[in-house]
Amino acid sequence: MRAKLVSGLIFCLGLGIYVCSCQSEGGYRPEPVADMQAPQPDLSQPPDPLCGNGVVDKDRGELCDTKIAAGQPGACPSLCVTQADPCKQVSLTGSGCTAACEIKTITSPVGGDRCCPPGQTEATDRDCRPLSLDGSERQICENGPHHVPVLGVGRDHFAVGCVPSGSQQTAANVKIFDAAGTVLRSHNLRTMDGYYYNEVQTSFFDGRFQALYQYNCEDDGSWSVGWGWGCIDFREYAFDGTEVTSSLVFGMTGHNGHPVLDWNGAGFGVGWVSYDSLYSRLIGADRKLTGARTANTFIQQDPKKSDDRNGARTRLHFTGTGYGMFTIVGYQLYFTRLNSSGAQLQTMQGLGPAYSQTSGGNLSSIYDGTSYHVSYYDHVANKLVVIRVDDTGKKLGTTNIQDGEFRYPSLVRVGDRIYLFTHDASKQGQVTVLDLMGNIVQTSQLGSKMTYPQAAYDQTTDNFGVVFLDDSGTVKYQHLRRGP
Repeated sequence: MRAKLVSGLIFCLGLGIYVCSCQSEGGYRPEPVADMQAPQPDLSQPPDPLCGNGVVDKDRGELCDTKIAAGQPGACPSLCVTQADPCKQVSLTGSGCTAACEIKTITSPVGGDRCCPPGQTEATDRDCRPLSLDGSERQICENGPHHVPVLGVGRDHFAVGCVPSGSQQTAANVKIFDAAGTVLRSHNLRTMDGYYYNEVQTSFFDGRFQALYQYNCEDDGSWSVGWGWGCIDFREYAFDGTEVTSSLVFGMTGHNGHPVLDWNGAGFGVGWVSYDSLYSRLIGADRKLTGARTANTFIQQDPKKSDDRNGARTRLHFTGTGYGMFTIVGYQLYFTRLNSSGAQLQTMQGLGPAYSQTSGGNLSSIYDGTSYHVSYYDHVANKLVVIRVDDTGKKLGTTNIQDGEFRYPSLVRVGDRIYLFTHDASKQGQVTVLDLMGNIVQTSQLGSKMTYPQAAYDQTTDNFGVVFLDDSGTVKYQHLRRGP
């Protein structure tokens, strides 16, 4: 009896879905039970995320995981980085393992958000202003009337030459200052002619500021400061304003007017006009002249033989293989090409009437890697214009900027836009924005009186500044920011 009962239990335990009913007579009777199956999960709802396990379980709806250290892939954000584009608004959404930075694009005009949505203009959204004044204007040069300066920019520092006007024997200097307008260093230059317009060409190449200008020199070939000739002087300054290249003088016998330069990657090419002839020469990476001081390269004489020594203006651009040279001389604008050594490859090609008067005037140009953009005063049409010219000197198009004799245009490239600075009839600072095809995108007032504004822009730091003359002729500086 006892043995039969144990045997019945063993058999019953082996049955998964039956309950055994054991009888005293040693027999057993299995009885089926319908509801004894194991419980099954409810698949109609997703399982809870495994937040905090150090793994982003995307199949469970996670966007990040809170256990992943900040800065590592998959870490959950606690704040979102503001976008450089003001038309992109970013916000933190979700929480825990579903936290994310969501970016939305602004499409409607809202004044004060610094975004200019597509299709809007300065008339419909004040945030469409291309430039705004950043801080107050600062005086850079000494009191008194000065010639229109040229501004050079290197990262967040600037350089400008101060040339007092009115005397043929004037004491000029160059100043290095920061973006706030604080002068860091001031260096005296050789005596210059302040009666006929003379500027100091300032630039920043190879980690240094350059100052290039014509000074008054003796007419005996001694290159000493004196009277009779105009010689060329080249100097350089470190980023903090310390002089690193002392006076390097050269030129032709006689007059050497309005020299300009450009960096070629291994030194400088220099161009200028002597009486009515064009010249060039090279300065090596060691900041030494190749050959004697008068071993310059003759390019070509003005076809009209105008002897427009004081009205001539020149601009030089290195293109990667050689130089493009623009010159206003004898009331005409010319273009010529030079090789990398400064020798002429193409005779001077006339591009039309242009004027730069004896006591003032300017010619501004830039090279965008494909074509040149040149701004000047067309005295026949009585218009300030910008022309686009290809590498061979072929004129591709002309854009009329404004009527009237505004002789001091200043061109600056900002990304895929060209900014042209000048002033309007009431001497308010004005900027005209063009695309690389020469089409006017917009014209905007700078919001301050600026006579003959000359601008400079550093692409790497987005540092923008402009110098100009106030009503007394004193040189002032204004920092700018892009946008409203």
